[in-house]
Amino acid sequence: MPQVTAQPAARRRSRGPGPGRRAPATTCAADEHPDAFAHPVGAFRGNSRSCNYQCAPIDRYCCDSDRTDRGAVDSFRGGIDRRTVRSATRAAVSPAIRHVASAEVPRALDSVRRLYADAFAEDPYNETVEDANRFAERLAEHAGRAGFDLVVAENGGVAGFAYGFTFGASDWWTNAHMLPPEAAGRAKFAVMEFAVRPGDRHHGIGSALMRSLLTGRRETVATLCVDPRATVKGLYLRWGWRHVTVRRSSAGQVMDVMLRRAGTGGLNP
Repeated sequence: MPQVTAQPAARRRSRGPGPGRRAPATTCAADEHPDAFAHPVGAFRGNSRSCNYQCAPIDRYCCDSDRTDRGAVDSFRGGIDRRTVRSATRAAVSPAIRHVASAEVPRALDSVRRLYADAFAEDPYNETVEDANRFAERLAEHAGRAGFDLVVAENGGVAGFAYGFTFGASDWWTNAHMLPPEAAGRAKFAVMEFAVRPGDRHHGIGSALMRSLLTGRRETVATLCVDPRATVKGLYLRWGWRHVTVRRSSAGQVMDVMLRRAGTGGLNP
């Protein structure tokens, strides 16, 4: 009779719970995962390698039939399209984005000013309450400029904002080192300020704001200035902005001047 050697337990491969089997009782941070609410409550527990319901699109959390209504779990059999999950998640967590007309700016000014104060109190800006008040004065003045647009994200208050207006064909940033050829002799949309409340970052609010601000513009080129020490510059680069020159601000800070296409909802080159 041939000798049979038992495979060490540590090397056995689990086939998963399978029909009629029950998933092992495990614990994880699924309930705290930002995407978990996009699915039935408690549907994503444990480790996807021990689950035959193929719910791995949510960062490898999976169904645990010990803790979830079987009918709800069975509705996910065969897997979930990752894009559908992400779309549903963004729709659920993203605040409403709306455009604020010039005439409505005075009513929105205080909430936007307070958000600005929170966002720019951080390094590397370290701005003060007085700086925030001066920003509010600039915004009120810029609301009368040609092509002005302010977009705000609202979620129990203002969670983010972005605004800008049109630079004419001969306009450019003060104290800029150069005017790039692709911006010369044409109107440009200048993004003057962009901020997301610190507690609301990393949920796609910033990209939604920028997309709303740039979509449908008559100008074909957009421009902005950014502190080269700021982490947001990395976001701009990923969204298709590119560095074209530098300028010195009124406070003496050297700023990077960036350029990208306008008039499109995409955030890639």
